[in-house]
Amino acid sequence: MMKMIFRRNPELANFISYTVPATVGMLLAGIYTVVDGLFVGWGAGDDALAAINVAFPFSCLFLALGEMLGNGTGITIAYCRGRGKMLTAGLFFGNLISMMIPLGVPLTLASPLYGNLVGFMGAEERIAGMAGEYAGIIGAGCLFQIITSSLLAVMRHDRAQFQAMYIMLAGLAANIVLDYLLVLVYPFGVKGSAWATVAAQCLTALLAVIYFIRGKFEFAFRVRHLRPYASIFGKILLTGLPSFGLQMMGAMLILLHNIQAQRFGGLLAVAAYAIVSSVTTPVMMLSEGIGLGIQPPVSFHHGCGEERRKLVLLRYALTCSGGIGLLFALALLFGNRLIPEAFHATPSLTGVTAEALMISSLSLIPLVVFQIFCAYFQAEGRSTLASVLIYGDFCVMFPLALFVLPEFFGLAGVWAAVPVSKWIMLMIAGGVWIGLRAKRGGEESLLCHNVSVGRCEWDTDGQ
Repeated sequence: MMKMIFRRNPELANFISYTVPATVGMLLAGIYTVVDGLFVGWGAGDDALAAINVAFPFSCLFLALGEMLGNGTGITIAYCRGRGKMLTAGLFFGNLISMMIPLGVPLTLASPLYGNLVGFMGAEERIAGMAGEYAGIIGAGCLFQIITSSLLAVMRHDRAQFQAMYIMLAGLAANIVLDYLLVLVYPFGVKGSAWATVAAQCLTALLAVIYFIRGKFEFAFRVRHLRPYASIFGKILLTGLPSFGLQMMGAMLILLHNIQAQRFGGLLAVAAYAIVSSVTTPVMMLSEGIGLGIQPPVSFHHGCGEERRKLVLLRYALTCSGGIGLLFALALLFGNRLIPEAFHATPSLTGVTAEALMISSLSLIPLVVFQIFCAYFQAEGRSTLASVLIYGDFCVMFPLALFVLPEFFGLAGVWAAVPVSKWIMLMIAGGVWIGLRAKRGGEESLLCHNVSVGRCEWDTDGQ
């Protein structure tokens, strides 16, 4: 029955084959946070849970850098495949490698400095030490996180989406086992959780590298493609800039929320937001996974000039993400007291968290739909537009809501900042989409079109 449906609707089969593994992979990445929170909450208490939440933006930063490089390269590779330019795709992959290691090594060496920065991120004195330890250890392993997220993004755009999912699954399994050992069996607390995460990321980085060493990819890669080109670097960074912003949106949410939560509700509110962010991060990851899932076929169809097939994929993505947002919103609304109990929260923490979950549930539908629009714009080469929307959200709209609403509504205003800002940004993104649809016909391609790189042409396969 399903085979017959897929034969009649190949675009649905295409959507499922890409979005399911991408969504599962991103959900697994989001579950890392939940796993750390659950084990630390049971093994080390509320203060340790708040410390991890304060230091978590460092993880977001390293993931954002990897996603920027990987998606910037992967989207371009999918576009080149759509145009039949396999050597051009290999040139972009070679330049990714030329960027990835030189970026990750200095960040790793700077890890001793990260612990000194947590004081600017909403950490009270009694949790600053634990937060600093967590940040320093995560920073020491950031190269593994950058390699993993970069290479897995390329794999998803090169029709290896299931292999990428299996690698993420292996990493999650390792993280769970190591968290159990290093937090509950051997009570290393926050440090044990951080080392468990780093070890799991080391495993996933190794598996991703092995995949490419074995030469399973579809594009044509040559050693000479490692030669760096400034213009290719620029194209990768520009194309991947929305991905960086999307990940840093999560870091900004946590950073500013911690500052305002501590100001209007003390350390108890910071711990409450640790639980809120732990359960809402997987929702964001699910939606981001759907967006990442449609990007390879959308970029491919964009290279082929198949407008109708892109629109079908967008419709599927909006329907699916909207449904997920609704289901999770209902779960937060009706499970507002059961969720904090799962984190072994004290009665006072449960009361604060319950209110936060109820208000936060209103943000999930606009958040996930907004992410899909941005992912679609990025996939069809409108990276500047996607960046304006994403950075306009977490640099302007969200901070404005977060610092204005609490002045009138107290702690409830802190929780309401995300719903208010996300509904406004969704209306803006929808308006932009309607405007683009009115004048979409006859546009020229926006990615890699006859741009000169030294003596070779991106749009040719003669390099």
